[in-house]
Amino acid sequence: MQQICPKCLYKGKAKNNHFLGGTHIPLVGLMLGVGFVWFPTKLFSEPGTFLEYIILPLFPLVSLALAIYLIIDYYKNNNNLCPKCNNEKMIDLDTQEAENLINQYDLKV
Repeated sequence: MQQICPKCLYKGKAKNNHFLGGTHIPLVGLMLGVGFVWFPTKLFSEPGTFLEYIILPLFPLVSLALAIYLIIDYYKNNNNLCPKCNNEKMIDLDTQEAENLINQYDLKV
């Protein structure tokens, strides 16, 4: 969808500013899978030393924390940045506010 930036009047597609670009969904799926499968099976099925009970949960817990961070980052409202000036609010061209900008600055659509 075409959008317009109210700051620099750039017309085009907005860019996203997500951590790791567009690799969220496969990475989150992998991390959640590792976290939910490996953590319970390794920790509770085999007897081990105290060190194993500390070290083994670290990888899945870190991966779960990173996955939760990626999910929150994905749904935050930072996927609407202007590629020219990095303004955080680009406006869809089919809105009244965009029409006002186009008429005010005599822009061609």
